[in-house]
Amino acid sequence: MTTTESRKKDAEPLDPPEALAYTIQDLGQLKALADPLRVRILEALVERPRTTKQVADRLGEKPTKLYHHVEALDKVGLIELHSTRPNRGTLEKYFRAVARSFRADPELFSSDPVASGWASMGAELLHRGAEEIRALDGVDLAGRQPMLVQLKATTTQVRIERLQEQIQSLLDGLANEAEKDEGETVEYQMILAFYPVDLKD
Repeated sequence: MTTTESRKKDAEPLDPPEALAYTIQDLGQLKALADPLRVRILEALVERPRTTKQVADRLGEKPTKLYHHVEALDKVGLIELHSTRPNRGTLEKYFRAVARSFRADPELFSSDPVASGWASMGAELLHRGAEEIRALDGVDLAGRQPMLVQLKATTTQVRIERLQEQIQSLLDGLANEAEKDEGETVEYQMILAFYPVDLKD
């Protein structure tokens, strides 16, 4: 299949995951996302079902580099086989994320040192976000202004947990409304880091 053909098939109607949110409760799933490339693959499969080649085309990577990453995400249950389609003697496999948004169960970050990998994963996401923001330097955004916010809040743990629930509800609502949108759409990226800063050694 040529790149043009792949893009045509990639332009088929959206069929986003049915579940709005998925809570990661397994360390294996969390460790699978410690690789920033797998996070990018998961993001691509949240948008619509895609083959590994279509994901590779979207990310500017070689398909051979992605196969074992897709297999790893499938193995831990973060993506699923959506459908198959015969093409020139082969069977194309379309994968889809199991939900439109993902969050980690706070209990994963309790006292288990293995779970400390979340910090590296978060740092990688922020680093990639910084590169994308730098790429906008000098670009005419024509009214599509970004939001840049840094906030440190001192309050009770109960209110922090309530705020986390409100943020998750807002994200779920955004994902749910997206499929109802009609007409031309725009694409924004958001990386949310919400973490304690008062922990002592």
